[in-house]
Amino acid sequence: MGKNKLLWMSIQGMTLTISVALAVTIAGGESVSPGTAFLDAETILKGWESAYGDMKSMKVSYHEKLVEAHELPSRRPPGGLTRDSFVERIEQGIRYYIKITNSEKGFSDIRSLSEHAFDGVITREYWASENSGTVEKGLNGRGTETANVFKTYVLIGEPIDAQAGRQETMLHDVCKRHPHQTVRKNLEEVAGEPCHVIEYTSDYHGRDATTNYIWFAHDKGMLPMKYQEFIDGKLITEIVVEEVAKTDTEAGPVWYPAKARRLNDCPLGTFRYVFSASEFVPNVEVDKETFQVKFPVGTEIIDNVKGLIYRLGSESNSSMIAIGLPSEVDKLLPTTISSTALSKPPGSTLPTSSALASSDRSPKPVSTMPSSPASRSQYWWRIGLAAGVLLIVLGLALAIHGRRKKDIRG
Repeated sequence: MGKNKLLWMSIQGMTLTISVALAVTIAGGESVSPGTAFLDAETILKGWESAYGDMKSMKVSYHEKLVEAHELPSRRPPGGLTRDSFVERIEQGIRYYIKITNSEKGFSDIRSLSEHAFDGVITREYWASENSGTVEKGLNGRGTETANVFKTYVLIGEPIDAQAGRQETMLHDVCKRHPHQTVRKNLEEVAGEPCHVIEYTSDYHGRDATTNYIWFAHDKGMLPMKYQEFIDGKLITEIVVEEVAKTDTEAGPVWYPAKARRLNDCPLGTFRYVFSASEFVPNVEVDKETFQVKFPVGTEIIDNVKGLIYRLGSESNSSMIAIGLPSEVDKLLPTTISSTALSKPPGSTLPTSSALASSDRSPKPVSTMPSSPASRSQYWWRIGLAAGVLLIVLGLALAIHGRRKKDIRG
């Protein structure tokens, strides 16, 4: 065999070996070292979507803390800033259960602790500090319905139409607004993880032009390790993952940010946050009890579905009064009201999300006006009842006075 033929066969064998090694690395997710990037933007995006873009449900526990704030006095939010947000959340499409508090002590402090749930038909809410709750039909528009800042850290955004099940994530929105996607030539490390870096640009170069950069961890299922957004060359949003953790699933491990930090430069000012997640379960199993708030015994409940205000007692002793009606209405009602009496038909769509909104139940100055929905309704009902009684007494007094004057004249 000639030397040229041997040389050609050696080169062919080396090429085959390199090709197989590259294929195994891409498909199997084997570790790589910083060096020349070898994936295109479409392949990177598909890797991210397989882990994060198609979740039907999730369970997550996290804490986000505001550590630095430079507010614009003219744009200061009326309720003040939320410094801490402890959240436990389960969601499946528009159905959700969330326990949330803004206390720096976490869930052990009930002053701002609340629970909220929507089962697809009924919304139930509970405020621990006042031992009060509400029941109403449909969604009510509170921030707790979509509060899940965890999704911001993995670039999952709100659906276009949750009812129809179509999903528009933050990452998909970036891709849509920036058709030019360039993968940097070299891998770059973030928190020790080799990352593919994609630059997202558009054809628009005028005022408020945006540019985005995303670092995807090759060895961690394309977990976004860093995200930057610039407007007119100014950094307005940045997320940096500092530690990662994983959840083992039947399909393999799914990685998530265990610790991270976030910068948000917005019309209200410039804010910096630190974030930690203690639990993340993608595609978690749910049942009929998942999206329920279990009211404790003694809870004062406004039930707008049944048109009642009642205090939840034990099975042998429940007291109820109707909204705007005499308390004798309890003679027409069962003697037991269960916190799970309202049934929940199933429903399933893709997940919703948004950055965590301030709690509607932050501690407030002492006031003579009750702050819970149940307390306010009873407050005004009692005021109305007292006013009605006063008018009746006044009317009787005027009638008696008029009759006496008539008798005197007669």
